[in-house]
Amino acid sequence: MTDISVTAAQDDGKLLRNARVRWLTERFGRFCVAFLFIDAARYHVSPHGWVATLGDMQARGVPVPEVALIVAMIASTLLALALLLGIRERWAALGLALYTASVSCVMYNPFAGLGYGALVLFLKDVCIFGALLTLSQSLQGAPWPRRG
Repeated sequence: MTDISVTAAQDDGKLLRNARVRWLTERFGRFCVAFLFIDAARYHVSPHGWVATLGDMQARGVPVPEVALIVAMIASTLLALALLLGIRERWAALGLALYTASVSCVMYNPFAGLGYGALVLFLKDVCIFGALLTLSQSLQGAPWPRRG
């Protein structure tokens, strides 16, 4: 009996530590992802960032760039905050993935001849898109049930 209870106590300690580590890791990961989008929004609404981003959007032929930029900054900030605060987490991750893919295709289209720098930014966004899709599968608020 002692062996079983000692083993159970040791397992409980490991499980508790593992649960804490998992919780802390998940929160830190969410913070990092949210920070990426919130900091980008902060830059884009700053006086310098606003002018530079509008110029880039106009050069890419984005219709009504002022409105598009405002909507994009509101959407990315709200989705990042939702992910950070645990509000409809899976939907927030999927929304950020869609946002990332959309912005990347318009602003860094590798087929538009924008140069190597744009290709690097496009590939970075592809990685972020994939990470957000993966993250969405481990979060609460499923838009579809998980199987298996």
